[in-house]
Amino acid sequence: MREWLFGISSVWLSLGWVPAPHLKTLKLIADSGPRTIHHIPFSLFQGTPPPQLNRLVVQGFSFEEPCPAFRNVTHVWVDLAVLHSTDQPPTLGDLFPGAQIIAVARMGSYKVPSGALDERGNPVMVQQDHISKVPTVTAASRLRRLHLMWSRGPVERDRAAGEWLRASAPFCGTISVAGFNHADVHAALFSWLGQRANDLFVRPNDTATSSVGVCDGVSQAAFAVVFNTQIARYVALIAPLIRAAVNLYCTPDRLEALAGIASPKYQGRIQTIFLEVAPEHLRPDGGFVSHEVLAGLPQLEFIFAVKIDARTRLSIDATAILTFVDHIAPKLARLNIDANLITVTDQQSLLNRFPYALQTLIALAEMSRCSVAVYSCPATDSPPTVGGRPTTLHVLSRDELTASPLLAPLAEITNAAFVRTHAPHIFPYECLRFARPGLRAEELDASAITYVLTQDETIIGAVSEEAASGEPGARAIRFLAVNIQAQRQGIAVWLMGLAEHNAARREPGRRVRMVLDTVKEVNEGFYARRGYRTYREEPVPPGPTCHGCTVVYMDKIVDLAEVENRDG
Repeated sequence: MREWLFGISSVWLSLGWVPAPHLKTLKLIADSGPRTIHHIPFSLFQGTPPPQLNRLVVQGFSFEEPCPAFRNVTHVWVDLAVLHSTDQPPTLGDLFPGAQIIAVARMGSYKVPSGALDERGNPVMVQQDHISKVPTVTAASRLRRLHLMWSRGPVERDRAAGEWLRASAPFCGTISVAGFNHADVHAALFSWLGQRANDLFVRPNDTATSSVGVCDGVSQAAFAVVFNTQIARYVALIAPLIRAAVNLYCTPDRLEALAGIASPKYQGRIQTIFLEVAPEHLRPDGGFVSHEVLAGLPQLEFIFAVKIDARTRLSIDATAILTFVDHIAPKLARLNIDANLITVTDQQSLLNRFPYALQTLIALAEMSRCSVAVYSCPATDSPPTVGGRPTTLHVLSRDELTASPLLAPLAEITNAAFVRTHAPHIFPYECLRFARPGLRAEELDASAITYVLTQDETIIGAVSEEAASGEPGARAIRFLAVNIQAQRQGIAVWLMGLAEHNAARREPGRRVRMVLDTVKEVNEGFYARRGYRTYREEPVPPGPTCHGCTVVYMDKIVDLAEVENRDG
């Protein structure tokens, strides 16, 4: 023991005097089971962070206090015993203030021999460490990713771990769990984000496992590591926890997910499938799914749209695409192929069925036409002329919009405008504002009024106004969008003015506070020029599903009486 202690002390002494200017990765590992063998001294590397040190692995050692040398590490891998080193452990933010990604292993190894034996002569196990004894992640120490790893074992209930996870999740960009049998942990993983995340992902990890999780489309994600043989069962199992999910993202080698969303627990909520095809998925016949796999997939009559994407250039046979979508989505209404990267052979057979399948979302919106009844509107709302031609104004309540043939093309032009103006600034992947057309109406409240401007049966712009949530007496501007073919002709300004004027006109004093929220980097200037002021900002940190942005909340007082007195 004396020689061992002398040896470890010599290591600390040597490292204490070395500045290590070229050190990038440091691994301190002792195979000591769940117990630590020594604490890491405060004076490591002279108490100064090595300038290039960004990765740290620690197992079998503990911290009595934060070590300044690790102040700037960005990637950290530790076992649970490292964190639970004193009666009052430091927070993750105190230990690793510069960390972006932290992985905590051996989460299930918190029972150790007590030294006593039971009546059968077996060691009596006592609880040594537990994640609940470590301070939770807070707003002061946000993480880009937190990964927690439990060892495999029997099904366990662990409410304390679930509560710790639930408390920490809001302050992590991505939180992921590898713990196959911990029901409380998995429930906590999805209980917070699952109620507002629209996107369900099934991603391959390796030949044995996949990550199944949800993203909110802005900055946060939650994933669980699942055996490939359990994908369908797990996707079905989490359905009650992810009630907001309407899109499924998967790959041709993880189509077991389709059996999961076929579960009655989803009630047909998943209506859009995004399939990412890679070169390794392609078959000699030009397809990407074997006949045997296809035969085992369910038919999902509730699927409204399928989009096939790729990250590198590749070629797919049209017949294979049609065979696939005809089987999994017999009532498919919309098919879109990433024509920038995917070459479709014999594409005419595809276009005969889906004429716009190879068009971009923007081009689709340009072609959106509809035949609608004309709704009456007050004479003061006389629609403008655009390009020298008259336009028609449609004024609809939420219920009227839901039943209107305008709804589907309106969602398309909004998606196209979003893809062009917002998505490139916010998202690292192509993202739709509305996963299905019905959401354009469903996201409005019962008081909403929608103004749609058409010309020759084509929507050229629209806006909605409704009672502002949490702002008594105020009205909110929602979903302002202009057909990209008709932009920069004053249509957005006219629609804004119309919504503001009508909202104020309905008030007894002809005066109303209008509010809206938007992305600062995209639209704050536009609304500021219309008289809106920013009264609150909320930064959205970068994450796996977001480049990072700032959401601004703006307001404006519209007083028609004052305008009339001034102009009269």
